[in-house]
Amino acid sequence: MGSKGLRVLAFARRSAPSDLQSLDHHHVTENLIFLGLQGMIDPPRPEVIAAVQKCRQAGVAVKMITGDHVLTGSAVARQIGWDSGQDAAHFAVSGRDLERLTDDELRETAERTVVFARVAPEQKLRLVEALQARGHVVAMTGDGVNDAPALKQANIGIATMMAVQLLFTYLPVMNRVFHTAPLSGQSWLRILAAGAIVFAVVEIEKWFRTRLAGRQ
Repeated sequence: MGSKGLRVLAFARRSAPSDLQSLDHHHVTENLIFLGLQGMIDPPRPEVIAAVQKCRQAGVAVKMITGDHVLTGSAVARQIGWDSGQDAAHFAVSGRDLERLTDDELRETAERTVVFARVAPEQKLRLVEALQARGHVVAMTGDGVNDAPALKQANIGIATMMAVQLLFTYLPVMNRVFHTAPLSGQSWLRILAAGAIVFAVVEIEKWFRTRLAGRQ
């Protein structure tokens, strides 16, 4: 299923005493009964395929860093239009593979590889640094807090959906846990505006630092 581009989940169950009040990690590490596998399709949008093609036509090398399994990531990359032109081992690598590489080996791998799967935050940072060491100007996109180190290191850091993730995931949870009053429409707009201002200030500062470094 993974080789067809599906995200695969395994399901299992176990019995629990009726007086169990909370779940800890050890409750799900043993005595589980396997139920089966589920494959979910999350196909790339047509506009993504078109955007990647335009980047490649303009001479921009596009690479995929994904939390999916290496088989799933490879299949989705081919759906987008990447043709390996090489063996599977060089087309996609996993975070576990990256752990074993020296800095020199990582630079070579970062240059030739298209798909990086199950990559840890510190490995994303190393990938950006490896490409920069080869003289590349690196643009990095990310949609979570764990992408922040790589976004900061990149020549162009593009944060996507972080404000939305904060607004629609964490704040409602805080409201429920601490029983705070729900936010009004004006409050949501103020938070969005504040986030946009902070983002703009950070990007302007980064632009000025780059210009000054170039003059020196």
